[in-house]
Amino acid sequence: MKKAQLCLILPVFLFILIFSSSYADQLPKGNCDSPEPLTDLRHCRFWGKSMRGIDLHGVLLDGVSMRSTDLTNCNLQGASLRGADLRWSNLSNCKMSRADLSKSNLFHTTFNGAVTDGAKFHKAYMFGTRFNNVQAPKTDFTYAFMKDLNISKSNLSKSNFNYACMFRAVMIDSDFSGAKLEYVDLTGGALENVDFTGANFNGASLKGVTLDNTVFHMANLDYSVVDNTVIEHKDKKVPKKNSHLPCRYLKNRQ
Repeated sequence: MKKAQLCLILPVFLFILIFSSSYADQLPKGNCDSPEPLTDLRHCRFWGKSMRGIDLHGVLLDGVSMRSTDLTNCNLQGASLRGADLRWSNLSNCKMSRADLSKSNLFHTTFNGAVTDGAKFHKAYMFGTRFNNVQAPKTDFTYAFMKDLNISKSNLSKSNFNYACMFRAVMIDSDFSGAKLEYVDLTGGALENVDFTGANFNGASLKGVTLDNTVFHMANLDYSVVDNTVIEHKDKKVPKKNSHLPCRYLKNRQ
C-alpha cells in the first residue's frame, strides 16, 4: 500500500476505534433500580422483571441477563444489547430501530409488533423467536440461528439473511422483497403468501419447503437447492448446482 493511501486510511481507522471505545466511557453509570436512557447498564441484572413501556434508548446492555423480562412497548432505539440474554422475554411493540442484538440469546423471545429497522441480529440465537407484525426493513440477520422462527405479516424488505439457519421457519403474508438470502438454509420451511421479488437466494437450500402463493419474481435462485419443493410461476432462473454450505458453525446455546 502506498504511503499516501496509508495516511488517508489510518486517521479514519483511529477515529472509529477511539469513538467506539470512548462511547461507553462517555455514558454515565446507570441506576439498576431506576434505569434511564443513554446510560451504561452493563453491571445490572433484570431477570424476570416487568419493565413495560420503559425508555432505554441508547443504553448499553451488552451481556446483561434479561431473561423472562416483560419489555412490552419499550424504547430501545440505538441501544446495544450485544450478547445479552433475552430468553423468553417479551419485546412486543418495542421501538428498536438501529439497536444492536448481535450474538444475543433470543430463545423463544417475542418481538410481535416491534419496529427493528436497521437493527443488527448478527449471529443471534433466535430459536423459536416470534416476529409477527414487525417492521424490519434493512435489518441484519447474517449468520443468525433461526430454527422454528415464526414470521407473519411483517416487512423484512432489503434485510440481510445471508448464511442464516432457518430450519422449519414459518413465514406467512410477509414482504421479503430485495432481501439477501445467500446460502440461507430454509429446509422444511413453510412459505405462504410471501413476496420474494428481487430477492437473492444464491446457494440457498429450499429442500422440502412448502410454497403456497409465494412470489419469486425476478429472484435469483442460482446454485440453490430445491429438492422435493414444488415452485409454481417459474419466472426465475433454474438452479444450476448445489454449492450450499450447511449450518454447522453454531452451537446450541439453549
